[in-house]
Amino acid sequence: MGTPPTPAASCTSPSATGGYCLAAANGAVYACGTARPCGSVTAPNSPIVALVATPDGRGYWSAAADGGVFAFGDAHFYGSMGDIPLNAPVVGMAPAADGRGYWLVASDGGIFNYGPAAFAGSIGGQGVTDIVGIASP
Repeated sequence: MGTPPTPAASCTSPSATGGYCLAAANGAVYACGTARPCGSVTAPNSPIVALVATPDGRGYWSAAADGGVFAFGDAHFYGSMGDIPLNAPVVGMAPAADGRGYWLVASDGGIFNYGPAAFAGSIGGQGVTDIVGIASP
């Protein structure tokens, strides 16, 4: 693939362009194919663990292990756990189907919901320690 491209000022829909963006733990976002990144996190307090596109593909959220959330492009910031101590690190993120809100999941199954994304329960505090992601229909 060679040298990663410099992030562009605007992004395009990965599904519409035949490309996709990749997130690095240090906050950098790289484009593959014809997708263009919207921006990168500069010096996050903890590693980036998720990169989730908005439904129209014109933005995305990055989530960090400490619960920090960073919005780029047309992604709206609804809140984060970045300034609140967690029992376990965040390991994944899922957007609401309409792009209005999102969920974070921690390795212990704790769920944190933002915006209109409804809380549907959690398994945090039940002895689980190996959750690695979250998906929403």
